[in-house]
Amino acid sequence: MLLIGRECTIGESGPKSSTLGIRQGHHRLLRSPYFAQKPTILRSELIVLTVEVAAVTTLQFLGWIVIGFIGLEILSYALHRWVFHGLLWRIHRTHHGVRHGPFERNDLFSLAFSAASIVLLVRGLSDPIRSPEFGIGVGFTLYGVLYFIVHDLFTHRRYLTFRSRNFVLRFLKRAHLHHHRSQDKEGCEPFGLFLFRYREFAESGRSGVNND
Repeated sequence: MLLIGRECTIGESGPKSSTLGIRQGHHRLLRSPYFAQKPTILRSELIVLTVEVAAVTTLQFLGWIVIGFIGLEILSYALHRWVFHGLLWRIHRTHHGVRHGPFERNDLFSLAFSAASIVLLVRGLSDPIRSPEFGIGVGFTLYGVLYFIVHDLFTHRRYLTFRSRNFVLRFLKRAHLHHHRSQDKEGCEPFGLFLFRYREFAESGRSGVNND
């Protein structure tokens, strides 16, 4: 073991020679391969650790976004089937009847979902990448944007005429229009915009059903 920086006090010649030997040993140790490479090793370890933490944090953030998106679709399905076509049918039926003007009372539900997204985003704004609220809020927002494009613009052609030959868009439109075949409170499947029995509507598409 090396004692660095400690001097002896026995005699006149002893302290000087002991201190000199310790200092020489100290300098040799600092010039050794271990200490010469240690700063580089520490920097490399720090970089690896930083990358690992960033990767885990990013995956967690993306995970919360996915949870928010899928969770809102499941929630929308449940609300649509058992609440909108139940207790709140008087509001929702404006979406199943003839629309007068650019808006309908059913739009209140969209405003409620938008408000929930804003609240989550604001709550997680202080630390957005690590905040579950912010990630879920982003998922809600992405869902809302896709819902507006697929449901309002493409399927029901509200606000502007939007046409596309895209297979996915036409597939989702065909399924949702099947839901609108019923004007009754009981309704019919699919109650979800993205959550439904895909095989059933894929077969109806192959049978030549036109959804234009």
